[in-house]
Amino acid sequence: MPLSLPRLAVATSLLVASSAFSLVPSSAQAADRATILILDASGSMWAQLPEGRSRIEVARDVLGDYLRSRDGSRPLGVIAYGHNRKGDCQDIETISPVGVQDPASLGSRLNGLSPRGKTPLAGSLRRAATLIPKTSEEADIVLVTDGLETCGLDPCAVAASLAQEGIPVRAHVVGFGLTEGEVRQISCIAETTGGMVLAPQSGAELADALVRVTEPVTREAEAPGKAAINLTIAADISGRPNKVAFRGIHTTSGQNVEFGELDFESDSALPVELAEGAWLLTADAGDKGNGEMEATIVAGDNRTLYVPFTGPMPSVVLPPRGPYLAGSQAAFPYEITNEGLAVGGADFVLSLLPAGTTDLNQALTWSMQDGSKGARVGQLNLPPDAGSYVVAFHRYGESDLASALQSFAFSTQLQPAVTLNAPETAEPGAMLPVTMTGGLGTNDRVEIWKDGALYSWDQSRYVRDLFDNEYGKANPIAAPGEPGAYEIVYLVADRDGDSAIATRMPLTVGAGAGSYEEGAATPGGQVQPVGQQNAATQHQTPASPIPLAGDPDPTHGPDQVLSESDIGYFCEGPFPCPITDPVTGLAFVLPVGWYTDKPAFGGTLGGAQNGTPVITFFSPMEVPDTYVLNPSQWLESNGPCQDVKAGRFCRFLTGTDAPEADVAMITKSLVHIPGLATQSAAATGTASAPDLPAALRGQAGLLAAQDPAAAEAMKGLSTILQKTAENGGEIVPAEIIHALTQGKGLPEIGASLAASGSASIPPMTPCETQMPCPFEVSTPKLSGTLPFGWRISQPGMTPQGKINAWFTAFDPAGNMKKLGLNQDGGEACVPTAAGELCEHTPYISTDEVSLIAGSLTR
Repeated sequence: MPLSLPRLAVATSLLVASSAFSLVPSSAQAADRATILILDASGSMWAQLPEGRSRIEVARDVLGDYLRSRDGSRPLGVIAYGHNRKGDCQDIETISPVGVQDPASLGSRLNGLSPRGKTPLAGSLRRAATLIPKTSEEADIVLVTDGLETCGLDPCAVAASLAQEGIPVRAHVVGFGLTEGEVRQISCIAETTGGMVLAPQSGAELADALVRVTEPVTREAEAPGKAAINLTIAADISGRPNKVAFRGIHTTSGQNVEFGELDFESDSALPVELAEGAWLLTADAGDKGNGEMEATIVAGDNRTLYVPFTGPMPSVVLPPRGPYLAGSQAAFPYEITNEGLAVGGADFVLSLLPAGTTDLNQALTWSMQDGSKGARVGQLNLPPDAGSYVVAFHRYGESDLASALQSFAFSTQLQPAVTLNAPETAEPGAMLPVTMTGGLGTNDRVEIWKDGALYSWDQSRYVRDLFDNEYGKANPIAAPGEPGAYEIVYLVADRDGDSAIATRMPLTVGAGAGSYEEGAATPGGQVQPVGQQNAATQHQTPASPIPLAGDPDPTHGPDQVLSESDIGYFCEGPFPCPITDPVTGLAFVLPVGWYTDKPAFGGTLGGAQNGTPVITFFSPMEVPDTYVLNPSQWLESNGPCQDVKAGRFCRFLTGTDAPEADVAMITKSLVHIPGLATQSAAATGTASAPDLPAALRGQAGLLAAQDPAAAEAMKGLSTILQKTAENGGEIVPAEIIHALTQGKGLPEIGASLAASGSASIPPMTPCETQMPCPFEVSTPKLSGTLPFGWRISQPGMTPQGKINAWFTAFDPAGNMKKLGLNQDGGEACVPTAAGELCEHTPYISTDEVSLIAGSLTR
């Protein structure tokens, strides 16, 4: 069932509720079987569904209908959590004990629940177990949740203890709106107890799921000695096939039975009738995997059996490279030659480990990787000090280095030796396959020089572009068209002059010197990343860690954002990102966490560059607030529009409201400079790679005649960045952050800041050690401690004189975690010495909040 993931314009398919069946219970049997419903009322239930309503609103309606339609003679108890207090893991309430319920009264109580708190799954399961009447002969616990455990306990361990209860206790998981990866993390609850795992994505599917797990479908009673069983699989970490066939051998009698095929697109279990006795059950998906289990069936059994299933993993080629440059964003080219079961964009991980470490959970940093067949270039941020490390490509969820599909040891050095592998002679204009060992910074460059300088921007490539990856084939550097003596030069990013040159080799261009044919085998290759730019203008995205440009391919580190081919720009933060798109001539400021599709031209045949620029902006909400510049055939029912300098700016009404300051930041800065792409390529084709301030000054010259205000803004930003770089800073000054958050446009910012100048601010980097990291900011004064993987933005001041800041991190599944200090909105707020700290996303543990809140001082 299609599902829009937060922060990404992609779709995935999840397991849909399946049919189940059992014997028709008599009244006496119904009284002996208890059902306890656990309802999620945590703060994340306010997230909107694609149908336009929040999860809690849909759940209220579905539960009301369910209570009115179910068999009222069957005992039912209801528990809810997260509806009374923010941030309280003990906020678990028994709404109604097990018994015969009045639908109207119970429905009224459920309608009064207002989501606001945590997600204590383990504690709720424990509470449910205490509600099972001592007279019950069996029980079903139905856990309805839209999130994972956020209170630090282990729901899988609680489920294991339930399985040891004196009576059969089946715990079913109804993951309302959960992703496939999230469902996998809590499926242990059902697998351990013989329950069902369902993942409804809409109100209709939620209604169906509740019926399937609580109201067995009527069927004729089995003959004596028979049992009603649901067959499914317990897939291993490799993933789950789309279809699987079940067979069985009744070892007591020797009978062979073909049960049929289970299609996971429509069902989650296959209903079968088994004779009592010993069985050998087999699940077979051909080349997609298989499994088997032994089971002893007792007449009258009514349960789900999970056949252990092992599927194939992909074949990966990850050649050893190095030494790498310490402190760089490093490239790790690899290729998947054969796919396994899991092929999604977050199914595999590239992890960086300290030498001697075998626990993948101790990774210093990581990036999520695609599992589909083809070449990729993984990226990792390396520590700044020289050292020894291991890089591992492994399935998400693995913990042992021995289980990694590929790994190799390497060293990082402050001055790594770089060796180029390239032809020494070439025909004029011939393609030159160039590979290297050593260095391997993604923003390093390989260029062709003549007489000590770059010959042309056509003869310059980023290192990351010299390898085949998910965007296409390699694009080797072309030899100059003019015969003569040249050099192939490797340049290290963020260094100037001779210190940037890591190595060089001679190249002779002349007739009869040989050539490279397209399609010939090469050790590596190139493809332009999302938001293709020519060599002159690609420096709009800086090679340094200055968080000032939209990252068109955000695939690195604990601050992970999944990279998909339809993303144009993503502002990783911790500060807003001024962006100039050289393809369309659009310039704007992108708030932290926001992303766009690829800017393009509309309104002309073939997307000609004299058309109207079109771009879509997405907020970082779970259901993104979406804005479109110059939409085609916009309907009034879609949402409101307003005029901005670049055209018509329209909002879809289906998303979660974004902060007004974020929207103002975009609308006030969004301008269109026609012809910018073609002009900038000609104007900036200089003999040396421009840095970001120089690139902005070049843009200002192009803008002067068409938009003087925008030109002044560019000059102002250039001055600020130049001063920041000269002072050794890597973070945008506090003044510009304050101006951006107040919704000021580029002209206002550029004019005021260019005149005043700004002091640099020390960089705020993520905590990349396994121990908590202390931090201290001098202006405004703030200190505290960060948990592993967390980072703090540059603090600012509110009009009321309070310090405000953002604390952010990402979990291994790519879910953003965000805490705001004295920021509007949020929930589960706790007092600190610096003000109020509030949660702005789910998935934040109590320990993380406590560490930050308890350490903050002014």
